[in-house]
Amino acid sequence: MPEKIKIMSVLNKGFVYLDQILKRSNISKKVCLECLDELVNDNIVYHLPKTKQYGLIKTGVVDIKSAGYGFISVEGEEDDYYVSPSELKGVYNNDTVKFYPYNDGYKHLCAIVIDVVDRANKTIIGKYKRKNKKGTTRCYIISNNPNFEVKAHVANIPSIEDGMIVVASLKYIDYNNIQAKVIEVLGKPSDPGIDISQIAIEYGFNHVFCEEVEKELLSIGDTVSKEDKIDRLDCTDRLIFTIDGDDSKDFDDAVEIIKNPDGSYKLGVYIADVSHYVKEGSKLDEVAFSKGTSVYLADRVIPMLPFKLSNGICSLNPNVERLALGCIMDISKEGNLTNYEIRECVIKSKYRMTYSKVNKIIDGDEELQKEYFELVPTIMNMVELSEKLRRIRSKKGALEFDVPEYKFDLDTDGSPININLRERDKAEKLIEDFMLMANETVAYNMKIMSLPCVYRIHEKPDQDKLKEAFTMLGNMGVVVELPKKEIKSKQLQIALDKIEESPIKPILSNVLLRSMMKARYSHECLGHYGLAMHYYCHFT
Repeated sequence: MPEKIKIMSVLNKGFVYLDQILKRSNISKKVCLECLDELVNDNIVYHLPKTKQYGLIKTGVVDIKSAGYGFISVEGEEDDYYVSPSELKGVYNNDTVKFYPYNDGYKHLCAIVIDVVDRANKTIIGKYKRKNKKGTTRCYIISNNPNFEVKAHVANIPSIEDGMIVVASLKYIDYNNIQAKVIEVLGKPSDPGIDISQIAIEYGFNHVFCEEVEKELLSIGDTVSKEDKIDRLDCTDRLIFTIDGDDSKDFDDAVEIIKNPDGSYKLGVYIADVSHYVKEGSKLDEVAFSKGTSVYLADRVIPMLPFKLSNGICSLNPNVERLALGCIMDISKEGNLTNYEIRECVIKSKYRMTYSKVNKIIDGDEELQKEYFELVPTIMNMVELSEKLRRIRSKKGALEFDVPEYKFDLDTDGSPININLRERDKAEKLIEDFMLMANETVAYNMKIMSLPCVYRIHEKPDQDKLKEAFTMLGNMGVVVELPKKEIKSKQLQIALDKIEESPIKPILSNVLLRSMMKARYSHECLGHYGLAMHYYCHFT
């Protein structure tokens, strides 16, 4: 009904009183009330009992500020809704709530909370306290999370030492009445690494796998069986090896390169075939899906998959057979893809190389070149191809934002003793180049074969934001020509080159970076602007 659409449009602007709705919708009172009754019955509109006030029901996530007020964000909407402190009683940070907007004449629409749909904090991490008063013992947990400052009462008193850091499940009774049940004792506040443990649990990174997963693991072997190899390409005799960081424990991808007499190359990128062991619909699959990824913290890794898989049969360890998916590419001497095949393979990595070792070999370290004499020609060919691939991407307009990364060195207690800048030398860059090439090739294959794929896309930046960024660079002393029409990636490249030697390079890079769209995942193949690729996915 067009009348309902008019009413919902008025409510969406925050006009909630009946006389406001009548005036702005230009609908008769009788028809308007009939429509409102139907919308209320359909749970589309909320009617404040015993009043003439209505509101369009919306669902969003609350962000509560330290001053006590908050904002509700709704997926797909650009603007947030202001929530007064009085409306946030019993609502905690990041809770999902039902609400309706109302207009108070200010720029931001305001919100009245109807109900809490989902609690963001289903557990609490904090200090366990016992309090004896007049022969009665009361226990509670004081949250360590500054964004969730609550005191939860422990109903069934456990025999836990006072002051211990614990994890407890929560039950919300009513406003200011939260009950807790202790499920894990982490230790004393002074125990080494306990801060990291708290952060991991607080963000839902659980390191424990359930019994169902443990049972499923019993059926998975520690070695590749003959049955596993059926119909797979046997690559076990090839010079395939891994290159990772010095402190890596599991190895997801491996590479090989062959330079042909005519100057062309055969580049192989292999990733562990996890899907062979994690079957769709299994408990392993369900748990891995809920985790989404492995989590790397300062002093530990919380794996997406159990250790038996992540560091065992699904890790491309040296000198053992492993199942892999291979993207094997034929590349011309100029660096262009000429052919490819994507195969299920069996590989046997010949070496576990590190970035530091490979960089030293490239730089001419005689001792390492002697130790890894078999690899030296291969590594040099890799560098050669890497530089060609990088030049081609640059000519196409790929952008190189050099965002610094840092690595923390910790002592035995888990305390930081040093912070080092992560270097990106030739070894790191060649692995990056080969992974990009494989990802582009697989995405291209998925597209032309009309197969379902989750692409990694990066859409074109907004021109107004780009022009604003270029103007800001000019005000900071970096003069970049502002074209009359569209700013293309070439101009962005020139801007990045000009700020390379600037003493405030990080600030200037950030100005340009913030003008870009955010990369995201999509089932649509919309290309990757930053990489100057029409096809891109995360195969590796």
